[in-house]
Amino acid sequence: MQKIDPYWAATLRFKMISRITLATMLAAGLVLLAALLFFKNEQGFDYLGLVQSYTVTAKNLDAMLIIAGLFLLFCVGAASWVLTLYASFRIAGPLFRIARNLESASNSRDLPGIRKRDCLQDVSQQLQTAVNMLHDHYACIGSMLDHLEQELLKEAKDKDAIKSYINALKNDVHRVRLG
Repeated sequence: MQKIDPYWAATLRFKMISRITLATMLAAGLVLLAALLFFKNEQGFDYLGLVQSYTVTAKNLDAMLIIAGLFLLFCVGAASWVLTLYASFRIAGPLFRIARNLESASNSRDLPGIRKRDCLQDVSQQLQTAVNMLHDHYACIGSMLDHLEQELLKEAKDKDAIKSYINALKNDVHRVRLG
């Protein structure tokens, strides 16, 4: 399981809270501005005139509060959705990159990393280390097989050298394990 840097987590929480607060504040400001500019009653009074006239305001206050509440609820929901989408891309992007890296791991030793600000940095590094170990393992086995082949092609075969190469191969096969 990936360890999360506490500073990074606190920064992410602070950024999310500040963005939600900012979005809520902007939505409230827009509702207030709309109420001040566009709300008029049947007599043509604007909102400031209606506030002075308590009886007219009392009739329309419940409808205005419901409309403003629904608008603010929509704005907070939209801001939360955008923040959630942004945060999910910080997980989904690295998972996609790691999947592509696993597909190309057999062909290449150097895999492209994930973005610096993404999550799962340690998983990406562990994958790179595992791929390097696997390629080193293949190279070592290939080298031992080349030595064994050269020994077998010689006229005067050294049985002790052949046995040592075979034993080394047997031991090396179990060095790297998946899982």
